[in-house]
This record gives sequence, structure tokens and C-alpha cells, in this order.
Amino acid sequence: MRLHAAATRFDKSVLTDAYTDELIGKGQLEHTDIFKLDGASVRRRIMSVSPTLSIPARRAIQIAGEKYLVGEPSFDESFGSLIRVKYVLHRTPGEASVYSIEGALAEDAATTTAFASREWNKDVVDMRESSRYINDYHIFFGKNESVNVNDLIYIDGTWHYCHSVHPSLSGFRDAVSHELIGSVFEVGTASSKTYTAQGDSFSSVDSEVRMLRMRWSEDFTYFTESQTDYVRGDETVMFLEIDWPNVKVSDEIEFTDGFWKVLSVVDSGSVRRLHTRRV
Repeated sequence: MRLHAAATRFDKSVLTDAYTDELIGKGQLEHTDIFKLDGASVRRRIMSVSPTLSIPARRAIQIAGEKYLVGEPSFDESFGSLIRVKYVLHRTPGEASVYSIEGALAEDAATTTAFASREWNKDVVDMRESSRYINDYHIFFGKNESVNVNDLIYIDGTWHYCHSVHPSLSGFRDAVSHELIGSVFEVGTASSKTYTAQGDSFSSVDSEVRMLRMRWSEDFTYFTESQTDYVRGDETVMFLEIDWPNVKVSDEIEFTDGFWKVLSVVDSGSVRRLHTRRV
């Protein structure tokens, strides 16, 4: 018991819940040797606390004005008794908003707003398109946050498309995502063409539709061998089914950068996905 008391003698850092500011308790932060760290490790610290201290369910705390995500615990024991618990902390500069594609198109509130940290992972190049780099990021959340593949994540003033979600070795929820470039969301003029046999002509009905634009390679599926192949510059366009229910191949969309033709239509429930090509 005296050993446990000695271990808590230097718990001087005050810990509060990052979301509610509620007092959690006290602990110790290990010193950081910044010259031995690189990459995401620069934002990592080790926290040592008493085994009686409870970490908030959303795994985010505040110490001396800085907010941290809390990873998995490791345990120190002596003579069969638990003496200390250590956690990996990851500093977070602020919150990220997570949306389903349907929710973002409908301009609904975020499904999750949580403290997160965006860390650059690597540059990806699609040689079929250009030499321009595509930024690939790790976006770290607390392990209990709801983030899923195909979610849209808005953080640091930028939209990202989530391709993979997995637990990191340190105990965080890691959403591997590509940064989306360009206008991302845009109201396009959707033109549905109808053939009139009597006059041997086409008529069109136009409507304004809020759409999500991204590189075709971000979200595609080949269902048949006869499906139109990718050509440099093609885009995937998504919108709510109720906004353009009768969309079909050969219809056109007018964006601020010109006209785009619909090459294929995928029905994903409440969301339609189009393979489009500049006219």
C-alpha cells in the first residue's frame, strides 16, 4: 500500500474531460525528448496514472490547456499488486465532423463531431491521370467514435473520403482517408433528355441538384465486362435519389467547369452514383 502511495506522490497534472471539462483526477506526463521523435510521434506523450482513475468513454482529456486522445493502457505491478497504469496520448488540435454521404448531400448535421488529429501518411499518384499528388492521411479518433468506410470527414478546413478504418497499435481509431480536391460539393444543372418519335427530336427537363464530385478512382465498382472503362479525367458524381430520380445514361450535367455526360448509373439506395465524363 505504501508503494502505491509513493507512486501517486508526484501526480501533479490535473486531468479533465475534453468534452465536458469535468475533473477526472491527477496524473503524470513523461518528459518528451523531441529530438528522438518524428512524424506522428511528435504529438505523442505517455501518461501515468493511478489504477483507480477512470478514463472518459470518449477517450479525450485535457491537460494544461492541451487536448489529447487516450489510447490503450499498459500496466505496472509489484508483488502481484497493480501500481500504475500508463496510456499513450495523442495531442489533438481540434474537432473533426463525420458525415455519411447521404447526410452531407442533404446538409444534415454531422453524425459524429469528435476530437481528432490529421497526420499526413503518404503521397499517392494516379499515373493514368497526372503527376499530381493525392494526399493520403491518417485521421485519428478515440477508439469508441463512430467512423466508417465511405464516410466524409471534414477536418482542418478540408474534406476527406474515408477508405479504411482500423484500430491503431496505440489504441486509437484510425481512419485512412484521401483529401478531396476541387469544389467537392456543387449545385449542378441536371438535364434529362427524352426522345420524341413524332418529331424525331429530343427534349430536356432541367433541375438544380446538389452533388458531390470526386475523382472516379475514389469510388467505383465494375459490375460487368461491358461497363464503360475509365478515361483520364472521369469523375464520380453522387446525389440524393429524390433530387433526380429518373437519371439515365446519356443525360448531362452542367457544372461551373462545363458539361459532363452520364456514362453509368449505380443505385445505392437513397444515393445515386454516376460515372461521368467531360463532354
